[in-house]
Amino acid sequence: MNKEAPLLAKPSIVSYSRVYALALCFGNQQLNSWQCFTIIDGYERKERIYTLGGYIRDKIIREKGEKEHYTCASGITPSGTVHIGNFREIISVELVVRALREKGKNVRFIYSWDDYDVFRKVPKNMPEPEMLSTYLRKPITLVPDTLGRAENYARGNEQDVERILPAVGVEPEYIYQAKRYRASEYAQGMRLALEKRDEIRAILDEFRTEPLEKRLVANLCLLQLH
Repeated sequence: MNKEAPLLAKPSIVSYSRVYALALCFGNQQLNSWQCFTIIDGYERKERIYTLGGYIRDKIIREKGEKEHYTCASGITPSGTVHIGNFREIISVELVVRALREKGKNVRFIYSWDDYDVFRKVPKNMPEPEMLSTYLRKPITLVPDTLGRAENYARGNEQDVERILPAVGVEPEYIYQAKRYRASEYAQGMRLALEKRDEIRAILDEFRTEPLEKRLVANLCLLQLH
């Protein structure tokens, strides 16, 4: 395999060796073939990889019609070392974004950091695990970064990704959900969802093998009261 062969068709050229280095930077050195199929599985795959982006692009345009703007989105909770599986999700969306732009479309690529999620467990690679355990069930933006990378644990993990992605030509628009929740930017939408909860449940039940539990609706009602 030629490790310097381009991963993607034009307009961007990325070498396999650089992507492999990116994978290692993300902290997962035990890479399995399924995770790396579209990343380091040989030069002959490149056309198929890029064609997939074009296929999805054409499907979007066909089903959604011509738009002045297209928005593509991805995102994760920065709750631990970001690994090659997370990169797969990022690059999958990036391929669609590039395919749309090749057609002259105006595209916005949003990457959402769900950093208002709670701290569920202490990663084994973090110093001071006993101290960190006192922050369980709190928003990860309130958890200290014991590696000393940033002002909090979430931001440290975010910076690790944001610093390396430009090396492979990926530069999305980052959205930090903790800031938006604290600023009540979603309050109106949440109120509307609560008011329409029965309609929402009915729609979801059309696509479920079992009806949505009423307990969930009850929990939403309690949320509404608070």
